[in-house]
Amino acid sequence: MRVDPNAGLQKVTTVVTDLQGEYHTQVELDGALYRTLTVSVVASKPGYDDARESAEFKKIAEVREIDLILPTQKKNPDKLSAADLVSRVAPRLSSPPDLNNAKGSARKDYARGVDELMAQGDALKALSTLSKALKREPDCAECQMMLGLAEMKAGSLYSSIRRFDELVKNQAQAPPAAQRPEPLLVLGVINTWKDRQRQAEALLSQALRIAPNDPLVLEESGRAFLLDQQPEVAHGYLSRAVKGGSPPDARLLEARALAETGNVGTADNAMKAYLAGRDVRQMPEGVRKVYAELQDRRQLESYASAKSVLDESLPSLVKAFPELRGIEPAANQDPAASILRAVGENVRAQLQNFADTASLERIEQQMFRSGGRVSGSVDQKFQYLMLARPQEAGVQVQEYRTDFRGDRAELGGVEDGFMITSGFASADMIFHPMYQNGSDFRYLGREEMNGRPAFVVAFAQKPRIARIFERFNSGSDSALILVQGLAWIDCETNDILRLRTDLLKPAREVRLNSQSTEIDYGQVRFAGAPSSFWLPRRVVVTIDWHGKSFRNVHEYSDFRLFNVRTDEKRKPAEAAPVSDRDAALSNPSALGSN
Repeated sequence: MRVDPNAGLQKVTTVVTDLQGEYHTQVELDGALYRTLTVSVVASKPGYDDARESAEFKKIAEVREIDLILPTQKKNPDKLSAADLVSRVAPRLSSPPDLNNAKGSARKDYARGVDELMAQGDALKALSTLSKALKREPDCAECQMMLGLAEMKAGSLYSSIRRFDELVKNQAQAPPAAQRPEPLLVLGVINTWKDRQRQAEALLSQALRIAPNDPLVLEESGRAFLLDQQPEVAHGYLSRAVKGGSPPDARLLEARALAETGNVGTADNAMKAYLAGRDVRQMPEGVRKVYAELQDRRQLESYASAKSVLDESLPSLVKAFPELRGIEPAANQDPAASILRAVGENVRAQLQNFADTASLERIEQQMFRSGGRVSGSVDQKFQYLMLARPQEAGVQVQEYRTDFRGDRAELGGVEDGFMITSGFASADMIFHPMYQNGSDFRYLGREEMNGRPAFVVAFAQKPRIARIFERFNSGSDSALILVQGLAWIDCETNDILRLRTDLLKPAREVRLNSQSTEIDYGQVRFAGAPSSFWLPRRVVVTIDWHGKSFRNVHEYSDFRLFNVRTDEKRKPAEAAPVSDRDAALSNPSALGSN
């Protein structure tokens, strides 16, 4: 933190916060010389852009809060950056009508501030100049908006948000002819940065009521609905934006929306129109990401004719899956919607409330000869970490393995031909409300599971629009995998008790003939945690690959909350997700998500 009282006094104090972000410093000024105190604070943190804010103290012993927001330097290519937002909105405000009849000094200050911000790229100088223009013309809404953009670019994001929020409130009281879409547009984009897509959609909808055909507002509305996993709605806005003359980025977003709705051919055409002959390998990360998603979608088209458990009669399913022998068949599908709604909310709530956890993982890896005889086995133990990371769906659970000193560890046995398996914490994401439309479901009936009555639901992913998938890596070859399966859901609590997944079809390109994953969940309570969690307790993965058979059994015990400050010598920040080597089943992930 750099604290600068009454800028220019050479009394800048630089301090380092403690682990909780707190610090203390003291500044003394002669009250006879300085009637007011203006304090500028700059916060710097590795991995983040600097944040700067100022506050004026007019009274002795006055207490003021100075709020700062530090944006991460790791930009999300799916979202409009702050720099792009400023560069696209500022030109719309370069000739404010409010200053047409103002004194020349206000117009000159405004024009100079715009030049400093847009042509010279000096946001700090623009702040000072635009503040002068606003002081001369306090009712100039365009001056407020341009100053808000300068604050954003200068690192004063908190002040920028507060300014645009005030503009929106004031504008609501103005007659419709005097309202402008820009304040709502800027706040809508800021809400996408905060992963508040519903708020963004509402703000952008208000902006469209003011300017129904504004290409930038249409484009950002489409982006917000894409981030909210509503590609069909997004495509409607993006198509209008492209027709309205929006820059090429809108066509790139349109290609992504089309791909996520299953219109791969049309999406491919939109992508080609965007690239216009340019080499995709030389394009920015966001472009390469959309292009890769399109390639994935093409690969998934091979699943279109696959038959699934949903096509089988219940007697056939009982014969194929002996664990269904005690099932009471469903009379009809009427309960299915309420079951899916309840279990989906449980999955959403668990993700949102998930706490970082550590447990003991014991893994038994086995290889089999023809005839089912074990040809080799390896037993290993790890400290297993599940860490919550904010994502569009609320939270993504990332999995790590360390040894008992806290150092990164990898599952051994690969050199001897054994198989790596991981990614079980995300297996229930198929039931998350955001991803349920990517699968078909069928209510089979009720059956007792682990002494509790349970609903049994069969599911199969939809090849055209599924967004959750697995990737099987074999050396330099790779294949996307879609699954089908069964879930046993507690009739009283709607928690998943057991989950089984199988391939929707064999992945011939990597010689993967079959793969079954059986996950038994158990309720885990942590001292001090407001709620319990249902976590994998035992996982059995059976694979027929390349003419060989494998079985990995994962068992988890000794669960505890993980805290980097209290778990001595454990280094989760340095650990990396379990890597894919030789042949491996990688973590499930989401097509089209962050």
